[in-house]
Amino acid sequence: KIKDKVFSIISHDLNTPIQGLQLLFEHEGNPEEMIASLVEVLPELKNELRKTSDLFENLLYWAKMQIREAEVVTEQMDVGELASRIKNSLNDKAKKKGVRIENQLSDTKIYGDKYILEIVLRNLVSNAIKFSGNEDKITIDGLQEKNAYVLKVTDNGVGINEESIKKINSNSFYTSYGTQNEKGTGLGLIICRELIEKCNGYINIESAAGKGTAVSIYLPVMNAM
Repeated sequence: KIKDKVFSIISHDLNTPIQGLQLLFEHEGNPEEMIASLVEVLPELKNELRKTSDLFENLLYWAKMQIREAEVVTEQMDVGELASRIKNSLNDKAKKKGVRIENQLSDTKIYGDKYILEIVLRNLVSNAIKFSGNEDKITIDGLQEKNAYVLKVTDNGVGINEESIKKINSNSFYTSYGTQNEKGTGLGLIICRELIEKCNGYINIESAAGKGTAVSIYLPVMNAM
């Protein structure tokens, strides 16, 4: 069922911007008409290509996990520096929507798989941007609990309704739209959940429509300092 859905996503979501590019470069007419056509469709095409890039990256991660078991490499890392790097890479995307990213982690050392945590945090922050609007804030934070170290991505955006949370928790694909009509499929969250489970942890989502979302990554205490 997952493979069927992935190929459905590929045929539709990846095909749309490719067809747009094809039509653009096959446009016949004088140079002035071609330039006018380019100016008209470029913003939408740019948005489609950005979504396609994110989707393609997630599909590659998913395929890698299905083809062979991803090796988990546990090592000490500065999760504050990791969060800072993710914030810097997504700042432009956030600023275009008037969203502020705040990293409250500083000099925080934990044990975990740096590659996996980067994929998961990047997905969660990117998702938070998608469902946030002008003057909203996204916070990356963490705390030590008795049996786990918890990394948390919180936003005060549009939130997720109860039905959608049930679909996410059951690893079901579903279509959702961000504050600027950005399309989501749920694949990124499924990948995040699978990756964290490989680290013997789990992800918890707390949200309500119109009240924002908090996504917590629980890593077992033996992986944390």
